[in-house]
Amino acid sequence: MRRNSKGSALLTALLITAICAILATAILVNQSVIINQAELVHNADQMYLAASAANTWSLGQIVDHAISPDHGRSLYSNQSTMPIPAMNVGGAEVSGNIIDANSRFNINSLAQTKNQPAFTKLILAVSPDTPPKTANLIAQSVSNWLMPTGHDEDYLKHKPPYRPGHIPMVNLTELKAVLMLNTSSPAFSTDLYNRLLPMLVALPNQYNKININGLQTAVEAAPLLYALGQKLSLDNAKTLASCIIASRPYQNTTELSSRCPESAQLNSGSLDVKSQYYLVNSAARLDHQQLQMSSLIGVLRNSKNKPYFHIIWQALM
Repeated sequence: MRRNSKGSALLTALLITAICAILATAILVNQSVIINQAELVHNADQMYLAASAANTWSLGQIVDHAISPDHGRSLYSNQSTMPIPAMNVGGAEVSGNIIDANSRFNINSLAQTKNQPAFTKLILAVSPDTPPKTANLIAQSVSNWLMPTGHDEDYLKHKPPYRPGHIPMVNLTELKAVLMLNTSSPAFSTDLYNRLLPMLVALPNQYNKININGLQTAVEAAPLLYALGQKLSLDNAKTLASCIIASRPYQNTTELSSRCPESAQLNSGSLDVKSQYYLVNSAARLDHQQLQMSSLIGVLRNSKNKPYFHIIWQALM
């Protein structure tokens, strides 16, 4: 009996030890998960603060630019974009750039049907294989999405059904939801969307004035200029783009005609030498985590012509 009792006690002790070991392991694993989650949250917060610091730096540059005597020209000089210098904020590495949003085609300008021909030409410039009738129909489809009233039937027949926005776009990804008029097919293929993306912006107005001081490379500027000139050929637009970029900065739009004769074929009302909106892109990295922040910053002026600034939208990726 004593031997049996000793054997039972030993087995019980081993069983209890095993259970304790399992529980201890489970607790350690759970604690490890909690610690990892806390670290991820901490790093995400630190990267957000670092990206916000880059935004603050960018806002300072835009402020200096807006109040400078040569407002509209000093931010870029002869560069297509202004880089945000790499900086370390709380251990997170952050960098980015400032892009002149007024150097792109404002997709919300299609709320006015008079801007459809320009967008049609822009599509044909980046996608020569697209039939002109199809390009024109795409422009009409975007207008239908933006205008206060329009055709909803195609969207209601879609599976699943939904309605067009009938308000200005905030993000260009909304273009993926636009359907071709009188069909249930997307108006933009992935290829066409990707080709147009570097040339488009969604601004909170219906105007489409391009800042010639803030144009990107000649390759990207040529389709924009081609779209703005009703009688301008694509070859002449390429020549004009190279001339504009090589001859900037400009004090006013009248200087353009004397420096680049081809500009006579452009609608002067669609050009400007200053900007009101800026895209700020920043990327932060900490350990193995990354965070990207994009912001649209607007520059407005009060009754005393004093500039003030606000973030119109901000997106995290």
